[in-house]
Amino acid sequence: MSYHDCFSFEDYEGAIGCDSFVGGNKDLLLIKLGITLDTTNQSAVQAAIDAGNAFLFSNLRIGLEGASGQTAESPIANMPDRNINYERSATIRDLKVTPLNVVAWNSILDSTGAIFGAAVIHNDTQARQWKINGYITIGGDQLIIPEAVEEVQEINLTMSWKEKTMPVFEALNPIFTA
Repeated sequence: MSYHDCFSFEDYEGAIGCDSFVGGNKDLLLIKLGITLDTTNQSAVQAAIDAGNAFLFSNLRIGLEGASGQTAESPIANMPDRNINYERSATIRDLKVTPLNVVAWNSILDSTGAIFGAAVIHNDTQARQWKINGYITIGGDQLIIPEAVEEVQEINLTMSWKEKTMPVFEALNPIFTA
């Protein structure tokens, strides 16, 4: 095997008919660093939430952004740089600006370098969930209070992580449908 053959291709589903997959990510489960959790098991997730090892935020607007490749020089002459990792991010919008919700988000933002070990994003419209593994940070700290009464207040945050692969599709945990 040469340096160029350090990968294998997985099967690809080419024909899916007329299906299309839309947005609709609305719930976010954050898991503390160092906690191992079967995120498809409802009772395990609830136990982690009860123990303070996971945090569930519901009825949000979450968009995953396109990844930005991190490259390194190829060890072979005359070859392009290679992707070694990807910087990934998601925008989190919480339109429920209540005193309690502001305090909840501030508890993450005010902590010194809060890093999570995993996250799950629930897509309500497709009844699926996406698992993110890796070191995850949340920042942004934007409480947006518009001047016009026709506009809604919101908390706007950014979740960031580095991971070579896209988030992994998992079987839906019933905790998101409760």
